[in-house]
Amino acid sequence: MPVRREFDFYMPRFVDFRRIEEQKGLDMEPFRMPLFSKNFAKKIVVLKKYRFITDFLNSNSKGGKALDFGTGFGAFLPVLSNNYDEVTAVDAYDDQIKAAKDLVDYLALKNVNVKKVSKENGLSFFPDSEFDLILATDVLEHNRNYESIVLELKRILKPGGLIVVSLPREHLLYRMFARREVEHDEERGHVYHNSKGADKVEKFISDNFRLLKLINVYGFIHVMILVKPL
Repeated sequence: MPVRREFDFYMPRFVDFRRIEEQKGLDMEPFRMPLFSKNFAKKIVVLKKYRFITDFLNSNSKGGKALDFGTGFGAFLPVLSNNYDEVTAVDAYDDQIKAAKDLVDYLALKNVNVKKVSKENGLSFFPDSEFDLILATDVLEHNRNYESIVLELKRILKPGGLIVVSLPREHLLYRMFARREVEHDEERGHVYHNSKGADKVEKFISDNFRLLKLINVYGFIHVMILVKPL
């Protein structure tokens, strides 16, 4: 199977998994995202993001330990499981944790451990330099305390380790075609979604890591590949 198609391989399984969770009568909050949208334009954007990150992980993994910070329902857990010896997935919400654990069971990802953390000090129990890679996709913009989170992510990442961050960018087209779909929960609303706010978050991240690459996904999402200096 070509590397560039691995996410497409899992996408039908995610759809089936979502259907099973819905049939159980579970909360569908973890699945209210453009990845499952019926809007073709939205799916083009988010699939490009997922494909790029998946391809990057497949091409740059050297094993070791990976952290999926803010895992949601766990869309990146299969590719992380395939490329790393140990994977830890964390989230602050019970419904996300439930969905991620169910996905791990559904796909039999034996090397993935899903943990609930608090929004205030959820990473404090991890030792320094614990992870070889950290994934933080579409999560930092939800947190007013993003600065302390970034510093904690830096602490628990090994020197020379990689961190992959994605940040949505709010603009007129986003407001027209995407915002209503994801802005449904006041507590989880996007604090730093607008261009000025997203720039602020990106600058703080870049000040604490060394930026290797920035991908602009049709103006809707920035994907940052960074490394912790030695």
